[in-house]
Amino acid sequence: MDMLDTRPSTRTRRWRALGATVAAALVAVPVLSVATAAALTPLTITLTVTSRAYDGTADAAITGCTITEDVSSTDVGCSIDGASAEFSSPGVGTGVALTNITGVTLTGDDAVNYEIGTISGSADITAVELTADAVTVADRDYDGTDDATVNGCTLLGVIEGETVGCSGTGTFDSADAGTGVNVTLDTLELTGATAANYTLATTWPSASANIAALELTVIPDDQSVTYGDTAPDASFYSYAISGFIPTEDETIADGYTAPTCGSGYADGDAVGTTSISCTGGAATNYTVDVSATGTLTIDPATLTVTPDTPSSITYGDGTPTPLSFVVTGFVNGESDTDEGYTAPTCTVTYTSGDAAGDYTVDCSGGSYANYDFSYDTATLVVAPFELTPVDVWYTGQTEAYTASSSETAARVTLTASITADLDGAEGSEGCVDGGASVSDGTVTFTDQLSGKVIAKNVAISEVAGNCEEGIATTFGTLSTGQNGTEMYAIVVTVDGSFSGSNADAGGQLDTDFPSSRVVVSLPVTPGTVQGYGSLDVTAGTGTFELGTEGSLTGEMDGEAASTVFRFVPGTRKVTPKGQAVVMIPAGEGYYYVKSNSITSVTVNGSVTTVFAKASITLVGGSCPTETCAIDGNVSLRLDVYDEATDRVGFTIQSSKGSALYYSNDWYKEGRAWKTRGQVLSLS
Repeated sequence: MDMLDTRPSTRTRRWRALGATVAAALVAVPVLSVATAAALTPLTITLTVTSRAYDGTADAAITGCTITEDVSSTDVGCSIDGASAEFSSPGVGTGVALTNITGVTLTGDDAVNYEIGTISGSADITAVELTADAVTVADRDYDGTDDATVNGCTLLGVIEGETVGCSGTGTFDSADAGTGVNVTLDTLELTGATAANYTLATTWPSASANIAALELTVIPDDQSVTYGDTAPDASFYSYAISGFIPTEDETIADGYTAPTCGSGYADGDAVGTTSISCTGGAATNYTVDVSATGTLTIDPATLTVTPDTPSSITYGDGTPTPLSFVVTGFVNGESDTDEGYTAPTCTVTYTSGDAAGDYTVDCSGGSYANYDFSYDTATLVVAPFELTPVDVWYTGQTEAYTASSSETAARVTLTASITADLDGAEGSEGCVDGGASVSDGTVTFTDQLSGKVIAKNVAISEVAGNCEEGIATTFGTLSTGQNGTEMYAIVVTVDGSFSGSNADAGGQLDTDFPSSRVVVSLPVTPGTVQGYGSLDVTAGTGTFELGTEGSLTGEMDGEAASTVFRFVPGTRKVTPKGQAVVMIPAGEGYYYVKSNSITSVTVNGSVTTVFAKASITLVGGSCPTETCAIDGNVSLRLDVYDEATDRVGFTIQSSKGSALYYSNDWYKEGRAWKTRGQVLSLS
């Protein structure tokens, strides 16, 4: 490279030299001795560099230099002989600056007065175009779309030592599974650390890739049959199939054909297990894996054992032997006569002589290959040894007094008469050949009013060797109650071998109340009014006598209500004491009216009038339980007349509005109350 000569002409140099000599002489004049040095002037140098294509290096080619400042009047220039520099970056760019610049110098006679201040230069590095020689598209599984992904390519023109790749997208010609499916490239981009230094030619090669079919997995469901079942067809077997893409299933997948499942089970196969397997099955874009298996379980058949015993026997009968049964449920032509079959046995806890009642029959112990046993139970009813009819009557004491006014209980004789018709009893003819006797039974005495058992298990004694008639007698201690007189309604029932009884013994009072009513009182004392008897509810007449000590006793005629009373009239400062009880027939039961408190007792000549607060209870009859409360707060008026024909009358009124519950149709005549003989219902 030739160096540019920027020095001044010869004449100019000569003048400059003369000026320099004169200046030196002047300096030499010894006027003032001061040492000085001239400062160098910095110059700005701009280098000229050739632009080039990217080659992976930072090498730069310097082709010239210029001084930016105006130095045309001096002899100074620049030289690039031996100069070198590098681009600041090897990558593609516009106006890439130089760095590491060396070897640039100043030339000319005046160069000694200058120095290089700033030196710079720049040029363009252009990208290298690459050609895609081959493009690789990623193989993938079927997903129902035609999307393709470029995952590599072969490029021509890449600088040695550099790695440049490519990526992009494309579209398969078909979304179905296949091999070498053609791909139309949509985008293709260079990749790699130095990809920015290259461009890609717009002409791309053809490409293809594989779309693999997905695998469908078929798993048979476990199933069961029962021994003896007919071998099922293919529709019996079910399976689970999985592996479809989210947008498809067996109903919409192209070309889908269902697999077929079955097992080795055949009619008559024994209890156990066998394998379930599937075959076939197909779908476009899928393969089908049918290698999985399921299990078919052959369960035992069930033999049901049902006791076939008598539904009922009678008390005293022996246990049915053997206890029979019926077995159902055999299959495949098998029966309880086959070899290998073990019959069950049935048992019951009842033995002859056990009490009447229900006894459970249980069976167990059967066995037979390929069967389970299910055991029903049965009930053996042991019925009482019935002797019908059985007539029972209370014939015991109906009135009792305590030994003294200081004692509150009396010992009462309780007696029942029993008559049985034994001619109809099973296994007997009258009392012949070991037939039953009334002495096989026992009697219970119960107070129906309180429900308290007074005596039980009272033995029955035959009357003069007659096994059909008997007497049961015992003693009971009965209280007079806190008011000195108490009424008991005695009910007699027969137990033991006898279950039949008439209405009186079966829990209901006789309509003739004295036959089952027992009254216990303190001895009559002066100043008291007490009595008991049957009140004719229609006429209100009867025969009563008021004793010298104030005791009114007697019986009224006809069907009647029953009453008992004892009163102690009060003095001026003493509240009257006593008790009034009225029992009024009501169908098969009765109304029980009992005073809660005595509000007043007055004696006016031959008439004693009592006012009391009382309660009404229905006993038996239409009451669904033993007793039903009717009204706990009624007004009871009782009038005892000591006249030529004694009578007792009563009226019961509700405390709510004074509604009339029951009356003999009382009316007032002067100062006396009389009755017209009318009865009003309590219901």
